[in-house]
Amino acid sequence: MALSKEFQYYHLTTKGWVDGSFKGDVLGGTYEKKIPANRVLTILFIDEIPAPFSKPIYRTQVEWQSDDIKIIKKLKAKFGDLPSYVQEMLSKH
Repeated sequence: MALSKEFQYYHLTTKGWVDGSFKGDVLGGTYEKKIPANRVLTILFIDEIPAPFSKPIYRTQVEWQSDDIKIIKKLKAKFGDLPSYVQEMLSKH
């Protein structure tokens, strides 16, 4: 069992990346957000601390995507492959 494991959802929409629901065990616990109607992609960012004094492990996975791959590629080109916060965390490791 991990010392800490948090899950943050992000949605790529026609207006850019937006934060989604959060499930965690620290800093406020869990909150639910409505999924945007205009989303084309949803990713899950996982932040895990496996044991005391260990480095965090960050990873992402696709949770849902539209069948319209063309629009996903277009919006990723405009707004980035990942939300800036996620990109920053992943680049540190």
